[in-house]
Amino acid sequence: MSSVNSWTLATVIFAGVVAVATVAYAVLTYRLVKETHLLRVQQLRPQVAVRVEPGQVALGFIDLVVENIGSGAAYDMTFTYDSDFEVEVNPKRRLSDIGFLHNGLHYLGPKNELRTYLTTLFGQTNEMLAAKDRPRFRIEVRYRDALANPYEDAFEIDFAHLAGLVRVGAPPLPEIAKHLNDIESALSHLVSGFTKLNVVVYSPGDVEREREQFRRAQLSGQLPPKEATKDTLP
Repeated sequence: MSSVNSWTLATVIFAGVVAVATVAYAVLTYRLVKETHLLRVQQLRPQVAVRVEPGQVALGFIDLVVENIGSGAAYDMTFTYDSDFEVEVNPKRRLSDIGFLHNGLHYLGPKNELRTYLTTLFGQTNEMLAAKDRPRFRIEVRYRDALANPYEDAFEIDFAHLAGLVRVGAPPLPEIAKHLNDIESALSHLVSGFTKLNVVVYSPGDVEREREQFRRAQLSGQLPPKEATKDTLP
């Protein structure tokens, strides 16, 4: 009778251990599935940023940059702004005249950007850029990821941080373009025949004739001893 009780107790303990292990396995599986889902969502998560920065040509020209810094593509992007900021006076040009701000953007890939010239700060002093009535506006952007999850971000576009910027040396892109134009111009002159190269052509017979003349000059004593020691011809 005691052996039967012992067997029953062992069976109950084993069943309890199996039940606990099953529950633990189910919890771990649920966490793994959840982490996998979050990882997939993060891989598809776009993150759109809007900023202004000096253009690549000169500090006074300001570009508006819309960049997707996330790891997933952004779809169906729409933009709204608190005021139709006047970016240029003559000819008159406003934010609503920029195509993607007015019509939206269907797709922006990960780590990609859309850049356009916005305005110029020529004539704007550092005091004007730091004043309370300095040029600034607010942009809100709405978009979704590949799973149709919606996102919304707002950005304060303020030109105050552009005050006092100094660039040392010339911008690289205009300098590269200038040198490429010089190379193209030189090659065009050569191809057209306008500029000709002076080319001296030596045949093997000419080389051998010069060597023979040099040897004869040495033997006849026409070359000074010091100059004869500089003979580099074989």
